[in-house]
Amino acid sequence: MNFWKNKKVVVTGGAGFIGSHVSELLVKFGAKVTILDDFSNATPNNISSIKDSVNLIRGNAMDPAVCKKAFQKNEVLINMVAKVGGIEYNRTHQADMFYNNALLELIPLKAAQECGIKRVLIVSSACVYPHEASTPTPESEGFLS
Repeated sequence: MNFWKNKKVVVTGGAGFIGSHVSELLVKFGAKVTILDDFSNATPNNISSIKDSVNLIRGNAMDPAVCKKAFQKNEVLINMVAKVGGIEYNRTHQADMFYNNALLELIPLKAAQECGIKRVLIVSSACVYPHEASTPTPESEGFLS
């Protein structure tokens, strides 16, 4: 894990359920972590164990200016931010979910490019798989209609 030692990493959605665990591991591996989160789907308790070890920026990743502020002087972006609506909302508002989650990928990606971030990891969700997917679920089932 020497790759992460002193690496400047920004994690969008870093206070969310999965993002907080990723942020904790990055801190454990010696990274200098900035978390960008608006806490619409997160709680400060998720990052209570690392709150003194990270730079926390409360803000919305849909705002390019907020992203640029958070991304300055970072080397890696781990983009874990997502609009979350629950299974029923996702099922009945597919266009809204697609549109907003696409923006939550594109806006941070553009800001990362403008800030000179060279490494980007974009994370997907288990929500891409259909309800009828087999268990265990192969990645190929995310592409079924």
